[in-house]
Amino acid sequence: MPEARLPRDDVMMDAEAARCGWQVRRFRSELPAPSSLPPTLALMEEDLEAWLVDIDIPVGTPFLISPLFEYDVTLNSFFYSAYMVGNSRTTQLGYARDLAAFLTFLWCCRGGRSWRDADEADHVAYLVWRRKDRSGPPSE
Repeated sequence: MPEARLPRDDVMMDAEAARCGWQVRRFRSELPAPSSLPPTLALMEEDLEAWLVDIDIPVGTPFLISPLFEYDVTLNSFFYSAYMVGNSRTTQLGYARDLAAFLTFLWCCRGGRSWRDADEADHVAYLVWRRKDRSGPPSE
């Protein structure tokens, strides 16, 4: 199989782009109560608390927030699956960080592509960028 070659501008991710990417967060035992909510959201406040109780997500379980501050229920359900809940917290966070890095790559370097639309070319581009491109991911 020939080595994948990508145009430079297709894989560049500068520090600013990396900051705008997907974020890893963790469920807390209590959510901070806002001082006030717009009327349309005030109706949802009780639903949110009930939802958190109903799904019984363990405290500390990671979840991802998109660059547009969206919570994807389907994507995040992976983190409270039986497989993931059985892993150590460190392993769960490692998975979350790795997944966030790939999703940020899709967002910043592949034209805002959704994980649902990612294809083999996106995966190859990511692997080349992570492993072989000298301008690959910024080190912290």
